[in-house]
Amino acid sequence: KKTKAAGGIDGLKAWVKKTTDRLQLNKEHPAVSAWIACGLGAVFMLGATLAVRSPGWRDLGLFLCLLAFYHMWEWTYVALFHPRELSGNSFLINHSVEWVCAWAFAFAEYALEHALWPGMKSRWCVMLPALAVAAAGQALRTVSMFQAGSNFAHIIEEDARADHRLVTTGVYAVSRHPSYLGWFWWTVGMAALLGNPLSAVAFPAAAWYFFHDRIAYEERTLVDIFGDQYVEYRKRVPVRIPFIN
Repeated sequence: KKTKAAGGIDGLKAWVKKTTDRLQLNKEHPAVSAWIACGLGAVFMLGATLAVRSPGWRDLGLFLCLLAFYHMWEWTYVALFHPRELSGNSFLINHSVEWVCAWAFAFAEYALEHALWPGMKSRWCVMLPALAVAAAGQALRTVSMFQAGSNFAHIIEEDARADHRLVTTGVYAVSRHPSYLGWFWWTVGMAALLGNPLSAVAFPAAAWYFFHDRIAYEERTLVDIFGDQYVEYRKRVPVRIPFIN
């Protein structure tokens, strides 16, 4: 009996391991992307319903629509320009522990303030400017990623590829890192859209520190790859994220 029980447990463990290995976000299993896409579609529809039919929750509805749209476009970019690297990770939902915690904090703050002070939510004087900033940030990030094509990547590349080139025209003639610039302002707009005072201050500060460190590291790799070409480009074009040179 003990042998049978042990065999049954071992068999169950083997099945669980096999299943989780297939569905891990770092595997190129199409079911992962399919299920995440369905989930994001549901989030978008929930947001659209709240925005149209629930005036008291309109800000949350718009927030959910923009959040779902952002993650879908990140996946779409990878599908078009880096199809061999396509996986569930391409949605950037599991971007980092800090990312998940930040949005969890935003939702918690929103729920608490909506319960205690509902009058401070869904105010057009807050929503319209925040929506404009978030939409502009999303547009800039999307345009910059698609303009760069395969030269852009979610993960910083430390070695040059054979087809790797430095893009300096279009939006890249205005900002050295337009995708980061767009992402920064998208974060600012999204935090403000919920009408969360704490998030509206904490999110831009956290985003600034993230980009400050990431850009410094990335530019060292770009100088190593492109040499004087990038040095001259850096002299001509600023980053344009406040206080990041």
